[in-house]
Amino acid sequence: MLVPGGSLFAQPSANDFIAGRIVNIDAEGGRITLRHNGIPHLHLPAGTTTFRYVEARLIIGRAPGDNVRFRADRIDMALRMTALVHAPG
Repeated sequence: MLVPGGSLFAQPSANDFIAGRIVNIDAEGGRITLRHNGIPHLHLPAGTTTFRYVEARLIIGRAPGDNVRFRADRIDMALRMTALVHAPG
């Protein structure tokens, strides 16, 4: 459905999952490094970025090399990973 002033194409938002691959997990520092597709709502091109994660439970059972889908946002001026799920492949 087209809303007034809207477009036929949905703009990516913080609620969209982004494809990525875990490069490194720093559990002590509370950070995860991901190689990822572009993240338009954060104005980040495809590349490798280190995010702080909001909950330690997000990294349980995860390891470098895992394919994932994740959500990220800017919270308190820092890039934060807010959700992480396993992705096939």
